[in-house]
Amino acid sequence: MLKTDNIFSPAFGNRPKAFVGRDDVIRDFVDGIEGPSGNRKRATFFSGQRGMGKTALLLELAAKAEKMGFVTAGVLANKRMLDEIIQLIQIGGAKYVNKSSKKVKAIKVGVPGFSFGLTFLDEVKENYGFRVKLTLLCDALAKCGKGLLILIDEVYSGTEEIRELAATYQHLVGEGKDIAIAMAGLP
Repeated sequence: MLKTDNIFSPAFGNRPKAFVGRDDVIRDFVDGIEGPSGNRKRATFFSGQRGMGKTALLLELAAKAEKMGFVTAGVLANKRMLDEIIQLIQIGGAKYVNKSSKKVKAIKVGVPGFSFGLTFLDEVKENYGFRVKLTLLCDALAKCGKGLLILIDEVYSGTEEIRELAATYQHLVGEGKDIAIAMAGLP
């Protein structure tokens, strides 16, 4: 019988019970998200061969960030990733917005740009792009004391989506939004 509960046996996309040799990387990232917006440790890229634990490391960072009050959105790099990031933030953050504004919902007044929880008004859905939507989500989460961590796996360079994400991240950091990003990909 093959024993699979071994930290030295890589698994497909699982988060192991222990990380060997990654304490400094995890601690640096946690220090970054504990610090102010714009801290250089809030943005990281893990590069390595398949099976080295990049995905598991992203999952670990997400778990740590969630315990610290961050909403996380983890996606694979692809043509739909920007839409998926927005959708995952809406799903993950709605429970905080709804929780903090129960009275407000009853009279149908919400966070500007949103109709219910983190569902965009039709005007926002139809007329605004990724940067504006992400800005609105960051602002709504900030009102609830929540930050945002975006995780991108299987990153490859030179894609339009990665360039747009990087530019948006840079703008949001410059505006003081409580946001962090961690990415992983092959060398």
